[in-house]
Amino acid sequence: MRLPALLAASCLLAPPALAIDKIYQNDSITDGASANVQAGFVKNEIAASVFTVPVLDGTIFLRKAQVMFFNALGQSTSRQGRILVYASGAVNPGVPVYTSPIVTFIPGFLNEVDVSPGNLEFTPGQSFTIGLKFEQEGLLVNFSSIVTDTNGILAQKNRVFAVPGGWVTAESLGITGDFGIRAAVTVLGPAHYGAGSPGTLGVPTLDTFGAWKVGNAAFGFSGTLGAPSGTAALAISPASGILFIQGITLLVDGPSAIGLFTPTNASGTWSLTTGIPGDPLLAGVHVYCQALFVDFGAAQGISASDAIDLQIAAP
Repeated sequence: MRLPALLAASCLLAPPALAIDKIYQNDSITDGASANVQAGFVKNEIAASVFTVPVLDGTIFLRKAQVMFFNALGQSTSRQGRILVYASGAVNPGVPVYTSPIVTFIPGFLNEVDVSPGNLEFTPGQSFTIGLKFEQEGLLVNFSSIVTDTNGILAQKNRVFAVPGGWVTAESLGITGDFGIRAAVTVLGPAHYGAGSPGTLGVPTLDTFGAWKVGNAAFGFSGTLGAPSGTAALAISPASGILFIQGITLLVDGPSAIGLFTPTNASGTWSLTTGIPGDPLLAGVHVYCQALFVDFGAAQGISASDAIDLQIAAP
């Protein structure tokens, strides 16, 4: 209940940032430009694009997948499919980390699919893959498909799951353009700093879930390796700090910090949904967080995670 008050006060300490939403894309298609329809995909086949998080973007949160769709015969025939997300950029990206419900893709539009329920975060330099899995087929339906650009294909950035055959690069099948699949992301996510102090199970971890955006009631914190069957004390402050106390390093500003508490389970795992208030003045604000535990397996009876510098994004 005290988190909104802290965040409201902290907006006086950090200037607002520019918008930190981005679109990642391999294709060069612009409004009104020509594109090719890559028809012929049958049910259960996948068209996919690979993206790599630029180092300067920090951790990113994947919000939406965008798909450019058209019908090669000029028909308005829609087609059902799903969005699959993989935490790899390999030719065979493995098992998807998120699968959307069935979506009806409409030709002539930039179709958007909300993938935020997957709470998908990717780190700087990490590659990930977004795939469109075709769930419907038929004479006219097969001509409603993903589009590609017309100025050549980027090597190793487009994939196809073929039936039969499995995963291959798109260029190996003679496809000559980049798929019109894009990723809408929020960048400059939580940055870790400092070092934690070990306890019974090791050094506790601290992470976030949900988009770090103004008004997101589903945002929260989680961690592992805390004191088993104990309590996680989440210290949240408008400033960082460094203070050696009780055998640990406190990495947030103690005098301005507030504490939020939640139980850990027998394996030291915990989760706490805090939400982020809807005040637009919070955009650009930095908040600093660290998890601490009364832990009788720690050298001084207290263990701690590293800390997170969280910059709140515009809604």
